[in-house]
Amino acid sequence: GEKIPFVGSFVLFMQSPAGWLCMLLLSGAVIITPIVEKKLEKANAPKQNFAEQKKKNTRAKLDEGFSCAMRGDFTLAGKYLGEAMHSLLLEADVDQETITDIAKKIVNPSLYIEISSIQWLEWGTSAYQKKLYEAAILFLEKSLVSEKDERMARKALFLIGEIRVSQSMI
Repeated sequence: GEKIPFVGSFVLFMQSPAGWLCMLLLSGAVIITPIVEKKLEKANAPKQNFAEQKKKNTRAKLDEGFSCAMRGDFTLAGKYLGEAMHSLLLEADVDQETITDIAKKIVNPSLYIEISSIQWLEWGTSAYQKKLYEAAILFLEKSLVSEKDERMARKALFLIGEIRVSQSMI
């Protein structure tokens, strides 16, 4: 018969409606919280997989474009490479080395793909905005090769000059 302090008051508390409510909330937090977190993770997983899948598709289009070019199907190669480069420049986390390597391959004179000078200018501007200066210069110089409009040529020359001066790439 020795009394333990606070046990009696705990038992009385647990017999009251407030005690039942506390136990219900505690068990709910322990049991329901992990289940809800798993459901939220599953709901967010497709968003993460979508970005990864888009990157994979872009890389696959690049590979397909270069293989079409090697086979001599330059029309299809231009289509695939154009779509892939556009997607690549829209990616959030862009790898500078990868884009520069791809840009060097695409602007290579032995690759006979037909891409308009406006498209080259757009890619150059996008690369410039993402601070991919070497790729920007490659694209902008390629746009100058076939550009007929003076204003567009001036814009390309201005951006090339700005990059070369600001980045000491003279």
